[in-house]
Amino acid sequence: MYRAVGAGKGCVIFVHGMHGDAASFRAFRTFLASRPEAEGMPILLFLFPANGSLSCGGEMLFHEVARVVRDPQRASFICH
Repeated sequence: MYRAVGAGKGCVIFVHGMHGDAASFRAFRTFLASRPEAEGMPILLFLFPANGSLSCGGEMLFHEVARVVRDPQRASFICH
Protein backbone atom coordinates (compact mmCIF):
# COMPACT_ATOMS: atom_id res chain seq x y z
CA MET A 1 0.00 0.00 0.00
CA TYR A 2 1.31 3.46 -0.93
CA ARG A 3 1.69 5.88 1.97
CA ALA A 4 2.50 9.58 1.58
CA VAL A 5 4.91 9.34 4.53
CA GLY A 6 7.14 6.27 4.37
CA ALA A 7 8.58 4.04 7.07
CA GLY A 8 10.83 5.76 9.59
CA LYS A 9 9.83 9.23 8.41
CA GLY A 10 8.30 11.97 10.47
CA CYS A 11 5.80 14.56 9.31
CA VAL A 12 3.85 17.56 10.53
CA ILE A 13 0.06 17.36 10.40
CA PHE A 14 -1.95 20.56 10.72
CA VAL A 15 -5.50 20.06 12.02
CA HIS A 16 -7.87 22.98 11.47
CA GLY A 17 -10.28 24.31 14.06
CA MET A 18 -13.98 24.96 13.86
CA HIS A 19 -13.79 27.86 11.39
CA GLY A 20 -10.44 26.99 9.88
CA ASP A 21 -9.48 26.12 6.34
CA ALA A 22 -6.32 25.52 4.33
CA ALA A 23 -5.34 29.19 4.75
CA SER A 24 -5.49 29.03 8.57
CA PHE A 25 -1.92 27.76 8.85
CA ARG A 26 -0.40 29.63 5.89
CA ALA A 27 2.03 31.73 7.98
CA PHE A 28 3.12 28.76 10.09
CA ARG A 29 3.55 26.51 7.04
CA THR A 30 5.70 29.19 5.39
CA PHE A 31 7.79 29.52 8.56
CA LEU A 32 8.20 25.77 8.92
CA ALA A 33 9.20 25.37 5.27
CA SER A 34 12.00 27.92 5.83
CA ARG A 35 13.55 25.97 8.73
CA PRO A 36 16.58 23.81 7.83
CA GLU A 37 15.53 21.09 10.29
CA ALA A 38 12.20 20.73 8.45
CA GLU A 39 13.79 20.31 5.01
CA GLY A 40 12.18 17.38 3.23
CA MET A 41 9.65 16.84 6.03
CA PRO A 42 6.15 16.20 4.66
CA ILE A 43 3.64 18.82 5.75
CA LEU A 44 0.07 17.53 5.72
CA LEU A 45 -3.26 19.22 6.39
CA PHE A 46 -6.33 17.52 7.81
CA LEU A 47 -9.67 19.23 7.19
CA PHE A 48 -12.59 17.43 8.77
CA PRO A 49 -16.20 18.25 7.93
CA ALA A 50 -17.58 21.02 10.13
CA ASN A 51 -21.02 19.41 10.16
CA GLY A 52 -19.98 16.47 12.33
CA SER A 53 -19.13 15.96 15.98
CA LEU A 54 -15.62 16.26 17.40
CA SER A 55 -15.61 12.53 18.12
CA CYS A 56 -16.40 11.79 14.46
CA GLY A 57 -13.64 14.20 13.40
CA GLY A 58 -11.21 12.45 15.74
CA GLU A 59 -12.14 9.07 14.32
CA MET A 60 -11.68 10.38 10.77
CA LEU A 61 -8.26 11.79 11.71
CA PHE A 62 -7.23 8.45 13.23
CA HIS A 63 -8.16 6.55 10.06
CA GLU A 64 -6.55 9.09 7.71
CA VAL A 65 -3.28 9.08 9.65
CA ALA A 66 -3.26 5.26 9.63
CA ARG A 67 -3.87 5.32 5.87
CA VAL A 68 -1.32 8.00 4.95
CA VAL A 69 1.49 7.76 7.53
CA ARG A 70 3.48 4.54 7.81
CA ASP A 71 4.75 5.26 11.37
CA PRO A 72 2.09 7.48 13.02
CA GLN A 73 4.10 7.70 16.25
CA ARG A 74 6.60 9.87 14.35
CA ALA A 75 3.97 12.45 13.35
CA SER A 76 3.78 15.87 15.03
CA PHE A 77 0.40 17.55 15.22
CA ILE A 78 -0.34 21.27 15.20
CA CYS A 79 -3.97 21.92 16.01
CA HIS A 80 -5.92 25.15 15.79
